[in-house]
Order: sequence, then C-alpha cells, then structure tokens
Amino acid sequence: MPYVDIAERIRMAKELIPVPKTVGDLNFLVTLDILEDFIKEIRYHTIHNIYKKYFLTPVQEYFPKWRTDVVGKTFTIEDFLAACHLAYGEFSSRVVRKYEDMCIKKNGDVDKYEEVLALIAEKEAKIKLEE
Repeated sequence: MPYVDIAERIRMAKELIPVPKTVGDLNFLVTLDILEDFIKEIRYHTIHNIYKKYFLTPVQEYFPKWRTDVVGKTFTIEDFLAACHLAYGEFSSRVVRKYEDMCIKKNGDVDKYEEVLALIAEKEAKIKLEE
C-alpha cells in the first residue's frame, strides 16, 4: 500500500537514499520509482520495460539506490517482491488501464476481445434470465 502517512513520505523525501521502515514504505518507494520511470516516456514500451525491471531482473541490478543491505537486513526478498507486485498492480489498475483505454479509442479494439466480451455478455444475460 503506497498510501503511507504524510510524515513518513516527508522523512523519506529528505533522505539522500530513502530508507523504508515498513513494508508500506517499501511499496511507496517502489510506486514512486515506477511512476518516475513512466513519466520519462509515456508509452507502452515504458510499461513493458517497467514490468521487466520488476519481475524479470535480479533485485541487485535494478535497485542499487536502496542498497541490497536494506532489503537483506530489514526486509526479506519476499517482502521486496511482494511490494513490487502490489505496487505494479496498483500502477496497472490506475495508470495502465487508462492508457490502454486511450489506445483502444485511438486505434480500435482487438477483434478477439470484442468477440470474447460479446460471448461473456451473452452468458451474463442468460444468467440474469435464469434468476
């Protein structure tokens, strides 16, 4: 959950190398990194690279600024990976979805999605009739 207390946000912002104290702080810092990456170039390629950065690259390669000793001493690697997954999930639901919707409007939907969504709508209508 990146929505940590404002005092903690201020504390971490003042630190040259922010040191997370809780898993919420960790999620907040991952969230900031994801958003900073996306702001640099708002396009699908950036979303793709953010995903690769967090899920396909060893931690030591993409987060030297937090130092692996912070992850190793304060948090487990599982804590860090959970923060990455949860932060990316929030980014995906809030930002990626809006970006994808904009691209659908601009370029049109994928035909197969339209077909699948129509089939789901049919099933949904049948369920409502049975109720």
